[in-house]
Amino acid sequence: MAKKLELNPNSSLDFAAFRAETRFMEWTSERIRELRRRMGWSQSDLARRLHCESGTVANLEKGQSKPESSITQILEMLFNQAELSAYEISQNCQAEAALRERALESIDLRSLESGSDKKD
Repeated sequence: MAKKLELNPNSSLDFAAFRAETRFMEWTSERIRELRRRMGWSQSDLARRLHCESGTVANLEKGQSKPESSITQILEMLFNQAELSAYEISQNCQAEAALRERALESIDLRSLESGSDKKD
């Protein structure tokens, strides 16, 4: 069974190690379908990106055939893009939350209550 990649948002991402680890993924019918759905694509959309026919994608998802190495390489690239995008979104959300928290911490509530921050 292929190992699920987990990104630790508290550490810097080692892109080379991340990419190397995906090379050992087994591209099962379920994993291919999961990646396609995660990206919000139809079988035709994925086929266009894999440079193959939509029937080929259907056969891959049914487990009736195994992906060729050229397709596997593109699947790895698409998976990497999806994971890195998810990581970036996670980092952006964390950064926004930290900025909001710091902004709230910098407001002096006493000055707001006394009205001393009003402009003349």
